[in-house]
Amino acid sequence: MQRRYGLPTAMTMVVGIVIGSGIFFKSDAILRDTGGNILLGCALFLIAALSIVFGGLTLAQLAARTDDPGGITAYAGEFVGEKFGSAMGWFQTFVYLPSLVSVVSYASGMYICQLFGWSFGSSAVSIGVWCGIGGGMTLLFFLMNILSAKLGGYFQNCATVLKLIPLFVLAVAGLIWGEPAQVLSQSAAHLSAPINWLAGIGAVAFAFDGWVVSTSICHELKNSKRNLPFALTFCPIFILIVYIAYFVGLSSLVPPSEIDPATPQVYQAARALFGGFGAKLVLIFVVISMLGTLNGMVLGSIRLPHSLAVSGRLPQNYAQWNSRFDMPLRSALLALATSLLWIALHFVTQEFGLIGNSDVSEAAILLNYVLLCVLYCKVIKLEGRKHPVKGIVIPLLAVTGALVIFFGALGKPILLLYQVMYAVVLYAGYRFANHRAAESHR
Repeated sequence: MQRRYGLPTAMTMVVGIVIGSGIFFKSDAILRDTGGNILLGCALFLIAALSIVFGGLTLAQLAARTDDPGGITAYAGEFVGEKFGSAMGWFQTFVYLPSLVSVVSYASGMYICQLFGWSFGSSAVSIGVWCGIGGGMTLLFFLMNILSAKLGGYFQNCATVLKLIPLFVLAVAGLIWGEPAQVLSQSAAHLSAPINWLAGIGAVAFAFDGWVVSTSICHELKNSKRNLPFALTFCPIFILIVYIAYFVGLSSLVPPSEIDPATPQVYQAARALFGGFGAKLVLIFVVISMLGTLNGMVLGSIRLPHSLAVSGRLPQNYAQWNSRFDMPLRSALLALATSLLWIALHFVTQEFGLIGNSDVSEAAILLNYVLLCVLYCKVIKLEGRKHPVKGIVIPLLAVTGALVIFFGALGKPILLLYQVMYAVVLYAGYRFANHRAAESHR
């Protein structure tokens, strides 16, 4: 396969995937979990960023060992075993990615309603409308990418650039016209945060999520042994700086004590700075950012069942390629149905308060970090004797970071219950591979 991408592509891919919707609608949740303490919120961002740096450097070593496409699902099958690869593939296809789609689509619906000033009499109606609008946007993006892959790609490129605008504007404005020194000094003077403040790491992990996808283009990167590790080191640090500047700037404009629970913090900050019209303008960019993230997830979802079917980890009818649409249509329809199902599940959990101050994606993200630990440990086995630093020290730091995120988020015990339920899908993928292996030996 031709190695056609350089370092700039790898870097923009990491930044474009990671910086998305999470930072806009998770900042409120982070402040709630830390008791309004901004310094502890910044500490959570730092923990997540370091976990990504060491995790990325570790996975890059597996990526450099294979030319097979598919990212972590391919690594799981090749380096750990076919059954683990099948379990990981099913988890990514039926839990991880569609749960992210459901939450981002829900948030998109919420901000679209905020943009147009649509308000409803009860939270039940609001949640239903937000999920309905999000489901409609999800369906629209699936149709757009099925009918015209180029159009979906163009929208993705535009959204990647535009999503940085509100982050930089609010970060700079908050640091200049807000009172960051006063807000930070107040946080330093009141470090008696809730004992389970690390539970906020789940929301931060959502804001940083998506970095693993960049490993899927390693086989097409020029000088991948140098470029991918560099991108996975520099980009998380850049994102960390942007996120902390935004988080502190936003909190300087709208201190935690003044946040209106019924109105997103980003809208309150924009309104305080620019008035009603300016706030609407900022919201337009935020909505575009969220829709860009949603479109990117749809792009990834469409071909995932196809790649699993090609490798024998799903029934072969999902491996068929539709010549009329020049894409795996059955794979796309399966991904669409799965995403819509998860939007319905997200509605139920939010409507009846079944997951507290969290959502269905947080448990999936945390379980994904546990699965990544298996790959990190495999790197220790493969590289430990030859390269003590990158074969032992860095993978151990990656494991430590992943486990800190996992156990920290268990300050919300309900997430553990959801992870147990999600593990059923892992087991189903394992059983499918087991059944396939048994049939091949008959």
